Amino acid sequence: MVKGWQNETIFYINSYGRLALTTPTVNSQQIENPQEINKFWKWLFTNQHRVENLIDIEKIKQHLKNLNQKYKNIPITINQNKQQWIEEIIPKEDKFAINVRDSHDRISIMVNPKREPLLFDEVSLKAFIERIKA
Repeated sequence: MVKGWQNETIFYINSYGRLALTTPTVNSQQIENPQEINKFWKWLFTNQHRVENLIDIEKIKQHLKNLNQKYKNIPITINQNKQQWIEEIIPKEDKFAINVRDSHDRISIMVNPKREPLLFDEVSLKAFIERIKA
């Protein structure tokens, strides 16, 4: 799950020693654009711990489906006076984020004080929702 690429993309070094990829729609393709190659290597450098860490996309999709069935439209209270509802739980990087809907039907992602999306693993997501349920 490299940011900016399809989740199901698999990267590898091909027989020519070049960066290549496969996706569900592309069998095998060498990456030619130097900016895209640079973007990949920068991501890999900061995420070295993820090498060979294969993520089961189907499992994530099933978790999302189950979480959304359980929590969609659940009323939550944020800032003690603002009524909102969980609109959707979405994948973000290798974690989950929460889209909320306000009383004017505006949808936004939950963020921290630095305006970055709040990201959760499945266990912390459930615990967080239990704390903010109205």
